[in-house]
Amino acid sequence: MKLNEQLANYPSEYLAFLVEFHTSRDYFRCHDLLEELWRDVSLSLEKDHVYVGLLQVAVAMYHWRRDNVRGGQLLIEGSIEKLQGKREQLEALGIQFHECIALLHHLAAAIESGLAYESPNIPLTLELNEALRLSCEERNQCWQTPSNTADEYLVHRHLYK
Repeated sequence: MKLNEQLANYPSEYLAFLVEFHTSRDYFRCHDLLEELWRDVSLSLEKDHVYVGLLQVAVAMYHWRRDNVRGGQLLIEGSIEKLQGKREQLEALGIQFHECIALLHHLAAAIESGLAYESPNIPLTLELNEALRLSCEERNQCWQTPSNTADEYLVHRHLYK
């Protein structure tokens, strides 16, 4: 399957979320992208929608990177609660379900233990991961690059909005 065909299977806001999550690590922007998509697809604004669980992962990473352990812990636990019952939906989004849930539990334990922030990568299917990597390469973006924790605007973006 060609690159464009592979990516055409997913909403553009979702793909933009994945690119931000794995390149710039602009978790604030990740939240905004999925919130917009969630509002578009969920007229009832279901609080347990799969997009809510994914945006909580991004916001948890935002808080953890800022050393807000309590905020990070609450949000990562909320994402686990929402996503652990969403196997079919996550797999439809090209996310490896079991690996994703294991990653979330790992992140929750790391945050709770007070470990330093790490830049996680959402476990995507090989096909989606490769399609996004190639797409990013075409745009001179570094796929799955670690967060620039020295970038004050990125780390404390809510202060600049």
